[in-house]
Amino acid sequence: MPRVSEEYLEQRRREVLAAARVCFIRKGFHATSMREVIREAGVSAGTVYRYFPKKEDLVITIAQENLSVVADTIDSMMRRTPLPPLDQVIGEVFAVLQDHDDKTDIARLALQVWGEAARSPELAIRVQAQLSSIADAFTRLIRGYRHERRLPPSVSAEAVAATMTALLPGFFLQRLMLANVSAQTLQRGLRAVLAISLADHT
Repeated sequence: MPRVSEEYLEQRRREVLAAARVCFIRKGFHATSMREVIREAGVSAGTVYRYFPKKEDLVITIAQENLSVVADTIDSMMRRTPLPPLDQVIGEVFAVLQDHDDKTDIARLALQVWGEAARSPELAIRVQAQLSSIADAFTRLIRGYRHERRLPPSVSAEAVAATMTALLPGFFLQRLMLANVSAQTLQRGLRAVLAISLADHT
């Protein structure tokens, strides 16, 4: 039997993920069965279960692949000298997420995952790890500002990071339910809030 290449296996895996994404968006996470994902992917059950033994594995993988761009974008911006302003970082991070949402409907999927995590301890652990990685990236950024003496040492990097991370579900919820927010909106709003805070301390 000819040996199957890694490229072929990865392509099949991505086909399964694409099929699952279509099914979850069409019917929702709860209403979608593994059988429907198998049918949508046009592959054998063995192929699907080889990569994703459970439906939860599919949905968390989809969310991880999309949300990993947040930490990646922050880390790439941290390589700039000096560090860009916080509102610019937020603008670029959410512009990337906005682009992903336009292409893959990540907002709808992410909210489904977070809702399911509220009742599934196993899924909650994986979502917590995912959000923690984003908060950790923001923490590194805030510590970078302190290192550049743009923030006083007394500022809690963890508290600011938690605040920035909290923007994520709000951004997705508003895009999905109200369709009245963009990355540019968040950047302008954060710049205004920061200006008010500075004015209050002068």
